[in-house]
Amino acid sequence: MLLPGRDTYDPQYRFGFNGKENELDFRGIGNITEYGARIYNARLGKFLSIDPLTKSYPWYTPYQFSGNSPISNIDIDGLEELKSTYFKNVRLVVLKNVRFDFVIRKSTNTLTTEMFIKDVNGRTDYSINLQMYEPKPGTNPDYYMARTPQDNYRSQGLNNKNGKTLEGRSSPSTSYFSIGNNGAVTAGVGDAPIDSKISFGGGTPIYLNGLKYGEDNLWKVGTPADIAQNSRGIVSPENMQYLSQKSNGVYKGQNEVDKGKTVLAYNSKNNLWLIASQEDDKPGINLDNLRDGLIKAGWDQIMAFDGSSSATLVKDKNIITKPDNYKNNTAPSGLTLSVPNK
Repeated sequence: MLLPGRDTYDPQYRFGFNGKENELDFRGIGNITEYGARIYNARLGKFLSIDPLTKSYPWYTPYQFSGNSPISNIDIDGLEELKSTYFKNVRLVVLKNVRFDFVIRKSTNTLTTEMFIKDVNGRTDYSINLQMYEPKPGTNPDYYMARTPQDNYRSQGLNNKNGKTLEGRSSPSTSYFSIGNNGAVTAGVGDAPIDSKISFGGGTPIYLNGLKYGEDNLWKVGTPADIAQNSRGIVSPENMQYLSQKSNGVYKGQNEVDKGKTVLAYNSKNNLWLIASQEDDKPGINLDNLRDGLIKAGWDQIMAFDGSSSATLVKDKNIITKPDNYKNNTAPSGLTLSVPNK
């Protein structure tokens, strides 16, 4: 709020708090700011209307700004906050207006070095590791403990962009995210579709299209007894209707609390993305609890990528979650999620 008689207001400068445009004709100079979804009153220090997303965030007052944490969070349009939090050794980053691109490691660089190179000027970049890697057939066993960057071979899963496969191999039992040319986000089990703006597979399904994944098959009440005996493994298409949770072979290895994690989630209602990243051997949250917490918070498509010592998170040119050296020297690919700085 401007102090009477003590401001240096320039009428040619239209912007105020958080870079938003001042509405001069409404209640005087510097008192009202147009935020997009709501009007902000600087004299009261509050919005003049309730948050349109109130029903999605019942734990906040309807007049909240930046999730009630204006120091650690940002609020770009008067809706939900965008935030990066650290909870039980798990870094949680919520992103809006995301632009995706691949990071393909060259044989002369580490994966994190390639992520630094991918850094986009004028945007904040978060880069994560993707699928499990495969060494070339006949590779020396020292490849698994490589101290220097190694030849890049391929991932278990397809990385596609603008109708072409850039890297990886078919892996139909894994899961994928796909962003279409119209911006529509889809997810599922199988190979990532090539006919999309960008798609990446090789993931571990966590929660896809309304179905939970976990260590075991869990069956709905009333499932025929002969079907419900199948606690793990393949379920025929006609029996999928009885499942409340589908088993996944990789899930068990990533479900331990102290295993590194790279989880990517999408909220279709608000068009938001979330990264959950935990460094290896640091007690955090197991996948079961992380999955259930994200579902409760409204994230409706969730999958994990290569975990344990592969877990990687880079923000711009800063390593937040550091992979083991040999994984950094051998991992074939990653993904960069870029968002506007303002």
